[in-house]
Amino acid sequence: GLARAYGGIIAANLNQALFEYHVAKRKLIVSVEFKYNQLIYQLLKLFEGELIDQTFIAQGVNIIINLPDTHRKKFSEHLKNQTKGSAVIKDLID
Repeated sequence: GLARAYGGIIAANLNQALFEYHVAKRKLIVSVEFKYNQLIYQLLKLFEGELIDQTFIAQGVNIIINLPDTHRKKFSEHLKNQTKGSAVIKDLID
């Protein structure tokens, strides 16, 4: 009887508990020419990424982003295609 009572309480609490989905993300550094800066913002919206930091350099922009692992390949393909292969994308290890 006691196990059944505890089981019922646990089941009731699990039904009321709030669950959060964890999405594995990858931090990347993306280097592009100035003219492609806005493209990064568009692709971040499309692929559910977030801008962490950006640094303007003589050759263009270095942008640090967080991107869901599941979108990394498609993001990279789109960016490479739209920048005619000039974008450089590297994993950033903390």
